[in-house]
Amino acid sequence: MHTFHIRRALQSLGLSTCFALAALLLAIPATSSTASAQVVLSVTVAPPVLPVYTQPVCPGDGYLWTPGYWSYSDDGGYFWVPGTWVEPPQVGFLWTPGYWGWSNGAYLWNAGYWGPEVGFYGGINYGFGYVGTGYYGGRWTDGHFYYNTRVNNVNVRVIHNTYARTVVVHDSHVSYNGGHGGVSARPTAAQERFAHDNHTAPTAVQEQHVSAARSDRSQFASVNHGRPSVVATARPGEFHGAGVVQTKASASDRIGNSRTETKSEARPRSETPARSESKTEAERQFGLMERTSLPQGRGMLFIHDQPGQYPYWMYDCKIGLDIIWMDQSHRIAEMSPNTPPCKGKSTTCPNFGGRETSVYVLELPVGSIKGHQLAVGQVVNFNLQ
Repeated sequence: MHTFHIRRALQSLGLSTCFALAALLLAIPATSSTASAQVVLSVTVAPPVLPVYTQPVCPGDGYLWTPGYWSYSDDGGYFWVPGTWVEPPQVGFLWTPGYWGWSNGAYLWNAGYWGPEVGFYGGINYGFGYVGTGYYGGRWTDGHFYYNTRVNNVNVRVIHNTYARTVVVHDSHVSYNGGHGGVSARPTAAQERFAHDNHTAPTAVQEQHVSAARSDRSQFASVNHGRPSVVATARPGEFHGAGVVQTKASASDRIGNSRTETKSEARPRSETPARSESKTEAERQFGLMERTSLPQGRGMLFIHDQPGQYPYWMYDCKIGLDIIWMDQSHRIAEMSPNTPPCKGKSTTCPNFGGRETSVYVLELPVGSIKGHQLAVGQVVNFNLQ
């Protein structure tokens, strides 16, 4: 007799609200392109810590998340520019957030930009896929943007081009690079090269969004003491209405990907339970990515907020997996045995599953489906603790 020891990696996906830190964006005039990230602000006082906020639901297909940041005005000091969903200037472009960096006795603002890759943004953990390096919130495939529902608040009943992949999140509230207490990250050689390529500046609506924040005195740190009244919006410039997000009560509310995890068991038949092994927080957040082995009888269960079509991919996975999709009744809807890891670039990694409606997705060691004689239509009984 066997028991699957399942670590419940994610309590909420789909329409769930993802907790994350704010980030740094841009503050340069909109132009057609810029050779590299520009420094446009110099301040002798460090920006405040990044406030805690939840991401508003994505307003429509094709919008990309641009995280909030502290900008600066000579007549009022630091003010918060809310994170917001933005349409990129062209298909295939991704957003590189700007960041404050310490240099020669001052904090300099390195403006954000659009381009085919994500460049260096100071190592700041902006949340929602911006973990300090690269971007794990989504990817372009065949002219369509696919959203990672682990870190984005997407209505999967409206937007179907989605996938789910656990992302590592380092709990940090620091809003600047270098100097006393700043992030110590440095750009890689590839990021250095990309910094010298041609980039596209922020769009006009992004600039209007900054202007709207600057015109609202409640957004200034001197007034709100680091707790701006509006921390995120569903669309640029919309500071009122259902899409507006307020500051969370405290920084402790922040959970990198809005995940909870507990011990649990899944019993395909009448099987005997055994002990579950304890894991570090880093492993809980990382899921099965980078794992080089997975013992038989163990796996990971992902729980979506609502029924939907959830394709998975194997980017950054080191081992193959058996993947099982189940509906609300725990009935197997589809399976992907011996799902291979993707060794190429993220843009070349294929999706698996997601053709049938499901709520639960179970990742198991290769051979589990065959060994337990699992089949579509079979009910798997969970005993979550």
